[in-house]
Amino acid sequence: MTASAWLAVGEDHYYPDVFVTCGQDNPCGYVRTDPTVIIEVQGRSTSRTDRGEKRLAYRRLPSLREYVLVWQDRMQVEVHGVDGDDVTVLEEEHDVLGLASIEFEMTLADIHV
Repeated sequence: MTASAWLAVGEDHYYPDVFVTCGQDNPCGYVRTDPTVIIEVQGRSTSRTDRGEKRLAYRRLPSLREYVLVWQDRMQVEVHGVDGDDVTVLEEEHDVLGLASIEFEMTLADIHV
């Protein structure tokens, strides 16, 4: 992924803070439609859009397995599962963010360095 890569969700286009794809190489280069994990960093100006519009749009992507919200001003991470109703909230520095879809683990202490 390049710094200018973006996601197409139907007719809409989004620039997530981080996303991981596990599909084939994309001949279009900068446009992806198949993220496995999307991570958005929460700030005052972005939280409402990330938790509302973007979350609902991303749920339409068949490839998406985990949607992660990371707060920049406090030790908190939310992991939203595929169905949107399964939410895990992590708030302690020893809590481990585990993303099964990409076999990734990291403590909140390491995320919020």
